[in-house]
Amino acid sequence: PTTGLDPLMHRTFDDLVKQEKAKGKTIIMSSHIFSEVEECCDLVYLLREGHIIETVEMEKIHHSEIKTYRIQLADSASYEKFIKEELIFKDKDPTLLQVVIRVVNEDVNLLTKIIAQYSITLFSEIKYTLAEHFLNVYHQYDKQQEKPEPQHE
Repeated sequence: PTTGLDPLMHRTFDDLVKQEKAKGKTIIMSSHIFSEVEECCDLVYLLREGHIIETVEMEKIHHSEIKTYRIQLADSASYEKFIKEELIFKDKDPTLLQVVIRVVNEDVNLLTKIIAQYSITLFSEIKYTLAEHFLNVYHQYDKQQEKPEPQHE
C-alpha cells in the first residue's frame, strides 16, 4: 500500500494504521515490504502459490527463542580458541576475527560464561526479522514438497 509514497506520506500511512489499530479495528494489508509488515502488523500470513503456508504472530518474531550474536575477538589466538567452543556457528570470518553464533534463550547464560573468558571488541545481537523467518519457512516448505525420485532396479 505504500509503494510510490514519499517518506513523509509513508509515515502518515503508518501512523493512520496504528491509530486505527488502537481503536480496535482490524486492518488487512498485503505487502512484500517486510519492514512495513513488521512495523504495522500483529499477525502475518505467509503465502506460497496462493495458499497460506504459515500464520505467525509478530510477537514471536520480535521475541524469538533463538538469538543470533556477532562477536569479534581481540586477537587471532583468541579467535582460533573461540571457534573450538561448542557453540552453533552460523558464520566465521578469520580476517575480521568475527563469528556469528546462534543460541537458544536458555543457553544465553552459558554463552555469557564462555565469552567472559575472552577479550572481545564487539558483541552485538542480530535481531531475527520477518524476512529471515519468511526465508526459513519457504526453505522448509520446499523441502517438504520435494518428492523422492523413483527407485530404479
